[in-house]
This record gives sequence, structure tokens and C-alpha cells, in this order.
Amino acid sequence: MIKLPLSFFSNWSSTGHLLVRVALLAAIFLQLNYLGCTYYQALDLSRNQKFSLSERTTRFLREAGPGVTIITTFLGTSDILPEVHGIVGEYDRVGGDRVELEMLDLSRSRDRIADLRDRYRMDLDREQITVVGENGRIKVVGAKELVTRDPSTGRILEFRGEEKLTSAILEVTEKEQKKVYLVYGSRDFNQLAPIAQQLQAMVNAQNASLENIMLQG
Repeated sequence: MIKLPLSFFSNWSSTGHLLVRVALLAAIFLQLNYLGCTYYQALDLSRNQKFSLSERTTRFLREAGPGVTIITTFLGTSDILPEVHGIVGEYDRVGGDRVELEMLDLSRSRDRIADLRDRYRMDLDREQITVVGENGRIKVVGAKELVTRDPSTGRILEFRGEEKLTSAILEVTEKEQKKVYLVYGSRDFNQLAPIAQQLQAMVNAQNASLENIMLQG
């Protein structure tokens, strides 16, 4: 009869406990990873909430019918690249299946850019966001349109990504452009110029056109 030392059973017991602990930790990690991927809340901690979409844009993306493809072509050294990637990432997240996103580097993705240039028959060799509708309509938003800069220093004063991108999506998906009328009476229209300028920015964001109507005559 073979007698085994007590240390043999002690070692096996310790090994078994260790394996059980490892298995439990692995199960907890996988469960947390699944919950994190399935149920999560995006937080925008940037100044002025520049990576957050407005309620109007969020509602539009979730209720809109036709889908769009968003293609970004920027250099890795672009000073607005973080803002661009942040905002288009939100459109991709909120839009779900309605938004297809492709982010390309002008210096590293030359083959893919060449393929898209041949497909859409357009220039993709500059910094821009290209929005393509399912109907084939295309709207290009250049890098200069996305920001307002200090004319003396070139410093970025305002990032206008949401305004320009939502307008571009509307332009390639809407069947007919909407119109907004500014109706005025006896006052000189030049006196209404400040109001017209404020309205114009709001109208542009909705991809609409602003027209003036005079009641007299």
C-alpha cells in the first residue's frame, strides 16, 4: 500500500482553489465587459460640450429614413482632427445602421482614397468631410468651413462641425429644400439686416433657403 504525504493533498487543494479563483475572475471580467459594451452612457467632458449632439440632431438621426455614408479625409497633423473624429463618431453612434463612417488619413490611406475617388468621381485629396446619400447625392464640407478662426492668430474660436454636418446630411437626403420667409412691411430692409443674419445661420443649419417678402406693393 502506497502512502502519500499530507503535503501532496495540501498542494492539490491549493492548486484547486487557485484555479477556481482564476475562473471566477475570468467570468466576472467577461460579464463586466459584456455589460460595458451593451449598456453604456457616453459622457462629453470637453469644454463647451463640442462632442455632444443637440437634441434636434439626435432626433433627426434616429427618425430619418435614408442612410448616409460619412467619409473623413484629414492629415494626422491637422489641428482639428480630434474635433472631427469626435463629432463624426457621435453621428455614427447615434445614427446606428443609418450612418456608415469611414475615417481616412490622407498620407496613409492612399489606395482606399483612390478607390473612393474612382467610385464617386470626385476629388478626395484635401482635408474635408464627404457625405454621400443612398440616392448618390454628395455634399463636401471643407476643413475651413468647420471652424471659425481668429484672423490675426489663426486660433480656433469655434468648431462648427455639427452645424455643417447636419446641414450636409439634410441636403443629400431631403427630396425638396425647405424655405423660410422673412416678411417685412414699411421698415427699410437694411434695418432688419442683423435679424436676417441671425436667421441665416439657423436656416443654413436646416439646409433651407431664406427669402425676403415685402408686404407693400
